[in-house]
Amino acid sequence: MGISILCGALFLIVKLAYEWPQKFEHFGAFIKKDAIAKYEPYLGNAHLKEKKLAPRVEISGHLHEVEIDATAADKEKLDVFLKEHDLTSAPDAHDAKLQLVKGHHLTPGVVEHLEKVPGVKLIAFEVALDPVNADPTNPESDKPHFWYKGATEKIGKIQRQDVESWSAFAPKHSPYFAVYFTITGLHGLHVLAGVLIMLYFWLPIEGGANMFKRNPEHLANRVEVVGLFWHFVDLVWIFVFPIFYLL
Repeated sequence: MGISILCGALFLIVKLAYEWPQKFEHFGAFIKKDAIAKYEPYLGNAHLKEKKLAPRVEISGHLHEVEIDATAADKEKLDVFLKEHDLTSAPDAHDAKLQLVKGHHLTPGVVEHLEKVPGVKLIAFEVALDPVNADPTNPESDKPHFWYKGATEKIGKIQRQDVESWSAFAPKHSPYFAVYFTITGLHGLHVLAGVLIMLYFWLPIEGGANMFKRNPEHLANRVEVVGLFWHFVDLVWIFVFPIFYLL
């Protein structure tokens, strides 16, 4: 039982400390239809058309910098915001009216709040591209991969005016991530409930491990019922995950 509790806790730690936070640091932008051709070097749709595959409309990766027009911005509020989020800004070498904002904490969520600073206008995103956009004609990019591949060193620039919608890989980003967070969230709650119940049976308290001394069969029956429920639901997830993802 201790091993089951440990494995359940490990599962939750991976979800909460690695898998889910990573999604909120990842950036994705859906390009407007009339601007698709402009970003062909990042999308590779001509290559996909030859292969008779669906066209790409999304560019993703990790934010490297964002370009803003701060000429009408509230300077004091902008400076406070940048300081609070450990960001820096510098004039754009090509246009003195624009500023480039960057920093280790430049995530999509931070940029959403930056855009709300009075007078700030978001002009462009500079993104460390995911492999699929850094080398879109690579046949390896035509199929999904089991192992995660991090962002490349190739930087792509996306004009804000060419973007239909953008965000982190959060539930609002697309139906896929809405389903992903719903299903994995429910799965996480299921695992948490099982861990708490088994922890109750495992601890030396009344109704838990102390019951083993008085009535071991009663405790064994309780543990068996919880175990059957826990693993039955696991079997259900095996079918639910593929069905929802395929749909």
